[in-house]
Amino acid sequence: MELPDRPECLELGCGQGALARLLTERFHARVTATDFDPAQVALAESRLSDLRGRVILRVADARDLPFEDARFDAVFSFGAIHHIAGGWRRVIAQVAHVLKPEGAFVFTDIYLADWVARWIRRLRPLFDQLEHGPLADALAENGFRIDHECWERHACGLLASGRTVARRRSPPPESVGE
Repeated sequence: MELPDRPECLELGCGQGALARLLTERFHARVTATDFDPAQVALAESRLSDLRGRVILRVADARDLPFEDARFDAVFSFGAIHHIAGGWRRVIAQVAHVLKPEGAFVFTDIYLADWVARWIRRLRPLFDQLEHGPLADALAENGFRIDHECWERHACGLLASGRTVARRRSPPPESVGE
């Protein structure tokens, strides 16, 4: 994917900091790496100490990002969104607000297969698990167009993993809803 020269990037769910390092080394990016878990942020700080000034680490909830609108050229999340129970729609709305126009949202995650999701909705109607159809709808509702998508089935067809690149094509809605 293409990024502007020396992009300003946000990572959601930074874990140990591997992606932040890759972004700084490959794209000469300035990265704000966040995680909900203070222990993960502390671990990333120790592993990325040589990148001070290029990587800023913060404890942050992806459902309520503490950044101004249209700040980042790209937002990345690798395998973190499904961990945000009942909040993944709010994460997408927040990403829409912090991305610059035509900014990229690049993420990978694990999704329930459609038939499994339907079955779980019958058993637990209030459980809002991450699944492809509602995810695509939420992206569109928040002004994204999907530029690239790739899926793989896992666990005897119970799960799927996906890689998605979506670009912000229109301003996000005024109110950030769940």
